[in-house]
Amino acid sequence: MKKKERPTMFPNHNSDKPLPAPPINPYRMQVGTTFRVGNPANRSYLFLSDSLKPKTSTLGLEEVPIGNLVDQIVTIKGILELSDTRTAILERKDNGHFFKGQNRIYADVDNAVVAKELIAL
Repeated sequence: MKKKERPTMFPNHNSDKPLPAPPINPYRMQVGTTFRVGNPANRSYLFLSDSLKPKTSTLGLEEVPIGNLVDQIVTIKGILELSDTRTAILERKDNGHFFKGQNRIYADVDNAVVAKELIAL
């Protein structure tokens, strides 16, 4: 009688090479495109976070409260294209500040749209 084979619970657990990242279709970014800022997953933004963290300085900058960002209407004012990433410069549509003089945030739009941190209008 043959022994039954059991399925492997974690088939790639012991492999040396990492699994490939799922392909993300690049979002059609243009200057002037409008988005609404959505709710973050786990109470922190993953793809807007670089510009929201306080910088180390003597000015005593604070972290931007999430309540100041949710449901804000933002537009793309510029696009930074680096070797492998595209980052959008976002400003509020009414040209106001997000928090204490911070009027711009930077976002990885391709991933932020997938994570629903930015919702296209």
